Amino acid sequence: MTKDTESAQSRGRPKGQSKSECQCIGYLTRPALQGALGVLVKGGLIGHFWAVEHKPESNETKAHWHIRMTPPPSRTVDWAQVASLVVEKVDGESKVRGLVLDSRSCNNQSEDGLLYARHDSRYLRLKGMDKAFVDYKREEFLTDSEEWLSEQWAKADAFEPAPRKLTMADLLDLVESDICPGHKALLRLALQAGLNKGQWDMLREYRAMCESDRKRQDFKTQEDSRDE
Repeated sequence: MTKDTESAQSRGRPKGQSKSECQCIGYLTRPALQGALGVLVKGGLIGHFWAVEHKPESNETKAHWHIRMTPPPSRTVDWAQVASLVVEKVDGESKVRGLVLDSRSCNNQSEDGLLYARHDSRYLRLKGMDKAFVDYKREEFLTDSEEWLSEQWAKADAFEPAPRKLTMADLLDLVESDICPGHKALLRLALQAGLNKGQWDMLREYRAMCESDRKRQDFKTQEDSRDE
């Protein structure tokens, strides 16, 4: 294994043996990825896998794969070691292509991981994510078992993901907008976001200022219409 591959695999990787599923990103070609993952399944190193290739978003430069692997039944897996087996050397490229493990995604529920990989439009809205390419189709996924993936797909469809927690920045944007909530609704959102008293006072004052600006603008619009 080259230093480039080892460095890529070390970023955020889970340590040691794990019974958790593993989610990662890869830049391998389709035949190389499908072949390597198939070998891992046949060799009993992983249980199942799915993978889907994402088109590059506006802040990305190239297409990439989202992959999820499960451990074999009743076994633990060293995911860093498994990932080191999924590599590809492409002619003309100095670096070996491999997998980048993400410990945060590995800890997510499998339904969360699949809904994100699908860029499910409802899931993205709940999480406050904006993507150009949404709702990847079932037939775009690679897997070792169509039956298993169908079961995972159905579970994800029935899953109710938790909405993204609002931040102070979200609430400031909200009070600036034309759909600014009333005092009680805004207080409820502030409590859900975990704002402290100082932040709430600032938000309340900012809302009052925005409301005053909107009233002035409405008054000016009415005056202008009378002059016409």
